[in-house]
Amino acid sequence: MDDEQNTRAALQAVLARFIQEASLPDSVAFNYIRWYAGVTGSLAQRAKAANTAPLVGFSGCQGSGKSTLVALMAKVMREVHGVSTVVLSLDDFYLTKAARAALAESIHPLFATRGVPGTHDLALLDETIAALRQPSGAVPVPAFDKALDDRTEMVHWRQVSAPVQLILLEGWCVGLSPQQESELEAPINPMGLKRIHHWSGEVRSTGGSLPSTRICLAGWMCCCCCRRPVLMRYSSGAGSRSNAYPSNFTRITPTGPTPP
Repeated sequence: MDDEQNTRAALQAVLARFIQEASLPDSVAFNYIRWYAGVTGSLAQRAKAANTAPLVGFSGCQGSGKSTLVALMAKVMREVHGVSTVVLSLDDFYLTKAARAALAESIHPLFATRGVPGTHDLALLDETIAALRQPSGAVPVPAFDKALDDRTEMVHWRQVSAPVQLILLEGWCVGLSPQQESELEAPINPMGLKRIHHWSGEVRSTGGSLPSTRICLAGWMCCCCCRRPVLMRYSSGAGSRSNAYPSNFTRITPTGPTPP
C-alpha cells in the first residue's frame, strides 16, 4: 500500500472510532471524507512547515456542529497526520461572573449576561495562544461551567504541553470584522446604549483579528452530518484575501449556500 492508501485507511479507522464513541450517524464519515478531508490534509501540511503553530478559526451559529467538527478534525490531525493539535473554545474564555457583575454595575446591566459583546476575556485568550506557541512548558487551558455561569477553578483546567503544531479555535463570532464607527452612533433597540454598541465594535475588532493569526477558516461551518454541507475551498492566492483581514491571513471561504 502506498502513502495515500495508508492515509485513507487510517482516516477511515479514526472516523469509525469517533462515530461509535460519539454515537453519530454513519453519514458523518462519508461527509467528512467528501468535504473536509482535503482541508484537513492541507492544514496538516501547513502546520508541519510552519515555525509557529497556525491558528485556525471556526465560525458558526449555535448548534451548527462546530464542536463536533473541530473535535473530529483534531483527532484526524493527531492520529492520521501526526500533527499535535489543541482545541480552544471561545465559550471557555468568558469573563468570570464577578468580573461581569462589575461591568454590569459600572457600564450597563447587560454585561451581567455572558454572550454580550465585551463579556469575553480576550486578554486570557491571547495569553493562552501565546503560551501554546512557546518552546516548552505546561499550558493551563481555561474551562467555563455554564451550569454555574462561571469560570472553573484553575485546578480543573486541562494541561497542554507546549509547543503544539496547530491551534483550532471555535466560536460563534470568530473572524467577524468590526462595524464601522458610523454604524455605532445610534442604538439598534431601546436597550442598546451607545456604549454597548461601541464595545461591540472593539470586541469584534480584537476577536476578529487576533495577533499573529496565520489561517482563518471563515464563514458558516456545517455539521458533518448535515444534509446540506458547505463546500469549503482552500485558497491562498492574493485574490482570496479581504481587506477585513490582515495580510498574513489565509482564508477558507464557503462556496455553497449557507445552511439553514
